[in-house]
Amino acid sequence: MASRESQEASTNIFAHEWKTTHPDGRTDEFDKAFSALLKEQLQVYTAAANELNSSDLYKYVTCRPRGGDARVKSSMFPIDLSPSGTGVDELYAAIDTDLVEITWECVASWHNDTDAEQSCEQTYVAEWFRITSGNHEQAQNIGLGDYFRGFSFTADHQWKILESIGVPGMPLKTVRVTVPARSTLFFYRRVYTFKSSMFFIASEYGESWNIESGVGDSSIAKKDFTVQITSQDYAMVKQVLDGTKTGTINVDTVARLNVEDKQQTSKHDDLSIRMKVTLRKIGI
Repeated sequence: MASRESQEASTNIFAHEWKTTHPDGRTDEFDKAFSALLKEQLQVYTAAANELNSSDLYKYVTCRPRGGDARVKSSMFPIDLSPSGTGVDELYAAIDTDLVEITWECVASWHNDTDAEQSCEQTYVAEWFRITSGNHEQAQNIGLGDYFRGFSFTADHQWKILESIGVPGMPLKTVRVTVPARSTLFFYRRVYTFKSSMFFIASEYGESWNIESGVGDSSIAKKDFTVQITSQDYAMVKQVLDGTKTGTINVDTVARLNVEDKQQTSKHDDLSIRMKVTLRKIGI
């Protein structure tokens, strides 16, 4: 029969390690401290679980930010940098991106009508994005796929980062599913819809200018794209999600980083030939 100490070690490795490093310590001192730690952790986990259960994210097929589209990123994105690295004749896009909605897409389901568990597998593309509004070729020349790679934001206290966007080879993932006896499981993928609005800035030796729409058009050149990203996030549920209502989520927003009136607007004729060629590729 195993000794009491070996039983305690196998039951609670933390207690065993504590007693090893504190050979003269009393067991009840550790038990008291460990119980307090467990109680604190339990409170944290319970609060997180309650918050998750109360979120509309896992109740409805579609959820939208409270108050409308929510700005989740504002940045300067490089389109064409100086080949010499001197900062001369560089082109940037000042991009503001709003989260429009989050939807769940049901891609598979399994029905087990036997009295035993069944194992299944589902293989899917890790993450991929598509342009649903705006010119695809122009978006590609701007580098919108690279812009969204590593994109992060927070919705209903859940932090999300899009890691694989634009990665060659369309990485695949496989999830293994155990379907309980006499039950059905539904496999959902999470889809994010974003709207990216941008204007363009020419930079040289630390000076910046907005770029006008074209010869004879002094308005500032702008582009808008709507992007849908099918993420790695998935949910396995026993019932179909509610598609009759639209849920509401709280989204952490950011301030606008770049505004048009921070710099003057350059005439199209004043731009270099190299920059005009680049602008032509993005429809300006």
